[in-house]
Amino acid sequence: MTNKNNRSNGQSLIEVVFSIGIIMVVLSGVVFLIISTLGAKTKSYDRKKAVEISQNVIEGMVQTKMSDGTSFWNIGSAYWVALGQNHVDGDYNYNVTVTQYSGNGCSAVVLECINARVNVAWKNGEVIENFNRFFTKK
Repeated sequence: MTNKNNRSNGQSLIEVVFSIGIIMVVLSGVVFLIISTLGAKTKSYDRKKAVEISQNVIEGMVQTKMSDGTSFWNIGSAYWVALGQNHVDGDYNYNVTVTQYSGNGCSAVVLECINARVNVAWKNGEVIENFNRFFTKK
């Protein structure tokens, strides 16, 4: 009888190791979720910043189209050459590539079009996003 009472008074080493193993598995899952959440938050911030930069650049293009149409529709002008260079905005770089279409390449009605693409990247060159804006001359 005494032998039976001694076994039920405490936990065995195997039970303790098993309990610690379960706690480690649960904590590993929690740490993984925290790291995943932080990564998603950083990626979301980068995308938001890329959208903000491209919106500012495209708004500038729209303003130039309305105020200085001659420079805007001449893709060889200093305006487009300057936009084509790399610009630094904090930790981000951006540039604009432009393609001009004339005649039927644009549409049957409108004869001149420009497709401007704003490329936003990290300073190290890793591309975050590309945004397009299509302009027509009427």
